[in-house]
Amino acid sequence: MSANFRTLVAYFLFSITLITIGASFGALALASRVRSGSWGLPSRSDLVWLGDLLHDSDDEPSRVVYLNPAKITIIGDDDDSHANRSSIVPAGQRAVLPGYTGSDRAWKQIVHCVQDRFVDFDVAITEHRPVDRGYTMVAVGGRPSDLGIQRERVSGLSPFNGAPIADSVVFAFSETHSNRVRDTCETIAHELGHTYGLDHSYECEDLMTHLTGCRAKRFVDASVPCGEQSQRPCHDDRPTQSSYGTLMAILGPRHDAGLP
Repeated sequence: MSANFRTLVAYFLFSITLITIGASFGALALASRVRSGSWGLPSRSDLVWLGDLLHDSDDEPSRVVYLNPAKITIIGDDDDSHANRSSIVPAGQRAVLPGYTGSDRAWKQIVHCVQDRFVDFDVAITEHRPVDRGYTMVAVGGRPSDLGIQRERVSGLSPFNGAPIADSVVFAFSETHSNRVRDTCETIAHELGHTYGLDHSYECEDLMTHLTGCRAKRFVDASVPCGEQSQRPCHDDRPTQSSYGTLMAILGPRHDAGLP
């Protein structure tokens, strides 16, 4: 092998290495953007998050959400919406949810409102129970006491671990809001955000907030601090979260074809 040829090979391998490093850094920078809502230098938590996302790429998030207004019995177990099983209910126990007791007109408005909040994302919101597995179910109606929870101001519950939880069961206690349309809609969207991995945000107009007294909420496409009644670091130790950007990264943009 001539010296010139060896030099050419060395330059080629060096170029490939630079391209690989650049692509990796770009992926991490993109991860930082979609998680926080702003561009910045990638952090260690971006590397962990991106690794987890790639590792779980075979486990698709639920792209169908079933809003269930009917009376239902939920069994405490690993989450399985198809089998009415929820990790929120203590293992082996049963909880009976009475269902939604508002008017048919109000229910249609709630369904439309939730669909509007997720209109940009590749997820279907339906009031008809899917035949096949692979959906998140929202049990709408009742009060937290139906699950044995005595904090009557609780309006909803969802499993949460900072990542999408497929086939989960979410609870929206509409009786807490006297079945008011906007409040019930925003509770459903908020709890669905948790099941897709979103933390609480400290921004009044974000659907993931606990703050009150502002206009109708949506998923905010901006860098927003996390927190409940005061600011705190987000679940993954980042200072901010973009609820809209994270959902877009997880679900992708809406595709009308095939969605009910």
